[in-house]
Amino acid sequence: MYRRRHGACAVTGDLAAAPERTRALAAAPTGRALRASIEHGRARFLDEWLRITAVPAPFGEEEPRARLLESLALETGGADEVVVDSALNVVATRRGTAQGPCVALIATLDDLGPVAELRRRPDAPLRVEGDRMLGPGVNTASSDAVGLAILRAFDEAGVRGTGDLVVAFVTGEETGLTGAKHLLAERGSRLAAVVEILGGLGVVSYGALGAVRLRIVVDGVSRHSLDGGDAAVTTALAACTLRITGLTPPPPGISLVPPRPSVHDFATLRVNQLHAGEAFNHSPAAGWLSVDIRGTKQEQLAGLGREVRAIAASVAAEHGVEARVEVLRDDPRVGLPGGEGHPLVEAAVAATVEAGHEAVVWNWSSSNVNAAAAAGIPAVALYGGRGDGRTTLAEWCDVPTVIAGAHAVTLLAAALADVPG
Repeated sequence: MYRRRHGACAVTGDLAAAPERTRALAAAPTGRALRASIEHGRARFLDEWLRITAVPAPFGEEEPRARLLESLALETGGADEVVVDSALNVVATRRGTAQGPCVALIATLDDLGPVAELRRRPDAPLRVEGDRMLGPGVNTASSDAVGLAILRAFDEAGVRGTGDLVVAFVTGEETGLTGAKHLLAERGSRLAAVVEILGGLGVVSYGALGAVRLRIVVDGVSRHSLDGGDAAVTTALAACTLRITGLTPPPPGISLVPPRPSVHDFATLRVNQLHAGEAFNHSPAAGWLSVDIRGTKQEQLAGLGREVRAIAASVAAEHGVEARVEVLRDDPRVGLPGGEGHPLVEAAVAATVEAGHEAVVWNWSSSNVNAAAAAGIPAVALYGGRGDGRTTLAEWCDVPTVIAGAHAVTLLAAALADVPG
């Protein structure tokens, strides 16, 4: 019923019927049973969410959380197989009853380094107060808790699709989508659709935002402060930063809380990292800064990249240093045939509405969806309004919104995997 042609998925069979199947399933006994499992499992959901969050998972230290998720996925009873692959992705599979569409749900296993540092502090307790989950790391870990709840719901409702349901907790979302790319390289040819769990509800996004990450490395001569004059490397980096910041486009006005504007065409440019020097009394011999460029128009991304390179060359000449520009990431903008009219997008909107929320559709994503889009696999992400304060001690998540997101993704997964009503 599904065929892939020239790297893109041709919409045929059950995928074309996904929007109607989603709406019908919501009112059917199966849909009600899945919803009841999520509702009645709130206490266990919150407990697992806290346990996952408590284990820091920055780049290079993901294995402890991966092993915890492996154990928790097995405990749900909803997976026939749970494996930890070479990328430390935890991949749980619930077998289908026939050769129907295989659907992958992707949750984020890792988190940012600064979040991990906060997580290890004694003054960063995790707790639930009313309808809020509080503490560093709760936002990202919400997606893992939802993935487990979906596996448990399928088991408790006693339902299976005609095709396999894969729930993958992937690494590397914060460091180049490495886990998702590894997963899709191994399993992508068998997937009819990918749904990313990002926590919360209200936004449906598809397609890949173009992303370019550059590092400008500056080399000079180290000198003692008593030699006088300026510190050429740090001065050059400062000049680069100021001039590159002058290229910054107007803010796109993105909001994950209501009212959510429909944001389609924009670009962003930031210098987020700047490093030079280790000694108080010596100018550094080298330093670097990073430039994060993202946007919905490929030609604008290319133009901003050229301007950044020109600034680096000009500043280097002015300050008598050497500068080189390294490309750390260059992901093209990728769309989805049919756009908002693609049946996967329409089905995701239907699931959002059935979960009691209005849906705003964005034609771009900046997450694991991008890896699927680049691989030619139809993909959407569901998220919005889950919380705030990320990378601070005051981070929080809204529990009812995350649970509503779990309802929507469960319903969408069941419809896509061809679960009988």
